[in-house]
Amino acid sequence: MRNRSRRHQKSREAEGKDSSFSKSPKGRRGKSGKGSTPSKGPQFTFQSPGMKKVHIGRVQKNPRGFAFILPEERGQPDVYVGKNEANYLLNSDKVEYRVHRDGKRLSAEVLRVLEHGQSEVLGVVHKWRNGYVVSINENEGFVLDRRTPNPPEGEWVIAKFIEYPSKERPALVALKERLGPELTPRHDIEITVAKYGIENVYDPTAIREAESLRKDCDKELASPSKQRKDLRAL
Repeated sequence: MRNRSRRHQKSREAEGKDSSFSKSPKGRRGKSGKGSTPSKGPQFTFQSPGMKKVHIGRVQKNPRGFAFILPEERGQPDVYVGKNEANYLLNSDKVEYRVHRDGKRLSAEVLRVLEHGQSEVLGVVHKWRNGYVVSINENEGFVLDRRTPNPPEGEWVIAKFIEYPSKERPALVALKERLGPELTPRHDIEITVAKYGIENVYDPTAIREAESLRKDCDKELASPSKQRKDLRAL
């Protein structure tokens, strides 16, 4: 009897030692040995290694204030950026960010802006506090330089960034071009350049080549080659 009780005590002690590893999220097998049910012990949430990695992507801003980041790396999902985090970001900014899980949704923590996607903005001049702002929508505007003479309140303008926005301060812009109280089709090129950050300053060499080609075209129009058929009258 004593030997049995000692063996029983040793087996109980062994079970107690094994129980220190019972926090593994393994389930208990059912009668069939295939299915499993979750253990009632402590549950752990494991973070994906990809969430600690630093990613690079482009900002896609929404007029309502929030944004999404479109990653450069293939196979990675677009990531949501809340209004507070997106407040100092511009459309098409190139950023470094980390991914966090916010409930069922992935959200981004922006670490820094690598490259700004816009050098100019299109908006309407409005009075604001003791100065003026260039508003691009109901949720976003940029402070107009106080040195601007006679700010055209209520007019559409193209403004150039003097200081880009940051977490510490808003952006500062200078008036570049007045478009008037209404936008018309003749403003399409200016609107597209400002809205999408298209480069409209060209290398002098490229300009000289374009001018040379134009002169060649003028000569051809003045004295067309016999190998060509003039279809301008059609």
